[in-house]
Amino acid sequence: MKLSIELLNVLGMILPGLMAMKLQDAITTGDDRPFYEQVIVALIYSYIIYLLAGLVLNSWEPLVTFKGASGSMELILSPNKLHILWVIIFIVFLPITFSWLKQKDIPMMWLRSLKVTNNSSMDNTWGDTFHNEKRMIQVYLKDERIIRGWPHRYSSDPEEGFIYLANPVWVNTDASEDDDEDYIETNAHGFLISRQEIDFIEFSLKQGETAESVSKGDWNV
Repeated sequence: MKLSIELLNVLGMILPGLMAMKLQDAITTGDDRPFYEQVIVALIYSYIIYLLAGLVLNSWEPLVTFKGASGSMELILSPNKLHILWVIIFIVFLPITFSWLKQKDIPMMWLRSLKVTNNSSMDNTWGDTFHNEKRMIQVYLKDERIIRGWPHRYSSDPEEGFIYLANPVWVNTDASEDDDEDYIETNAHGFLISRQEIDFIEFSLKQGETAESVSKGDWNV
């Protein structure tokens, strides 16, 4: 019984971190965390939450504790309502802040500027490219057809690999005369394209963009 209570108290200690981690996972997208990583992230979150709450209140205590009596266990919530309030505030504030920083690629952008890394905050190159390159694309299908449009939505998992292409047009690959249209309208809101159908994807230059300006991008300076 004593060992069980101690384990439950450890769980109670990291409960704020678990809640913050689950909120971050709900906000961001990515692969499921392995168990050991969940424990590490929950511990880190809990430490930061209790540290910040302690700095605000000049004291700290676990959010919940467990006590055993007469063969039963009792869950005890902290009687300090102000402490509960600040813990909840940081449970919500921290994952939202960290998720925003990740989406903006701010930590890794700073590290890249210091020549420490070439990585980004994204989980994979597929999501990284679509997240950072906001531009028209041409999708070359395996059946040799070409579709041009705006990548409105895309899978976070490259193995799933779906792209929702808004305002799509077919590239007229049969155009031979100057008067022939370059594009054929589809009159569709969008196409949902599977990675299995794609040969490769071309990301178009933006207006006024040149090869020289591309070579001076974040990863090349």
